[in-house]
Amino acid sequence: MHPTLIFVLKNYLDAGQADRLYSEADHLFDTGDFDYERAGAWLAGHDAAELIHRHSPDPGRIEERVRSILTPEIDPDGPLRLIGEVVDRDMSAERALKLLAAFLAGFNGELRP
Repeated sequence: MHPTLIFVLKNYLDAGQADRLYSEADHLFDTGDFDYERAGAWLAGHDAAELIHRHSPDPGRIEERVRSILTPEIDPDGPLRLIGEVVDRDMSAERALKLLAAFLAGFNGELRP
């Protein structure tokens, strides 16, 4: 995962989106294992899907492409090409996988990150 993407996923709520967590995604507090950064990644995925629907002439094609790239990347036994680019002393592979999975869950409209 490109370092910029992981930075966005980690900090999405702190970039002026925190209030939206309470007003638009308060169901994330009910999961029992609430994680602030994962909630932000979920909201980023949700917002990405909304933007694609609003501004793309062919949102289904773009959504499918995003899913086809990210789905194998969140599989711990998958290729992990995106994850391998960011793992360092500040981010473990497991943490990066969780953030990317939360993004994809939000993108797919799932209620849990």
